[in-house]
Amino acid sequence: MRELFDLGYPPQLDKIGVPQRENGRWSTEGAEIYAEPRAPDAGYRCRNMRTSGQLLCLLYQTLVTAPAQRRCSWARISGYSILPEGAA
Repeated sequence: MRELFDLGYPPQLDKIGVPQRENGRWSTEGAEIYAEPRAPDAGYRCRNMRTSGQLLCLLYQTLVTAPAQRRCSWARISGYSILPEGAA
């Protein structure tokens, strides 16, 4: 989310995202197991948002409407490796 806010797109994110003020885990009975503040409540400068599949549409629209100098069209994936820690 921080990168999207740095690009200057909070108005669109406000329409598709749900602000998240707390991250936590609860038991099946509803008892709190763990909880911590998120975003500005935790000292970060941007909000933490939960988004739906609409985020992919926003990213695509942002890409196709961005000025050419802000796009990186020359970058290509040349391969990947499967490591014990994950793909790289």
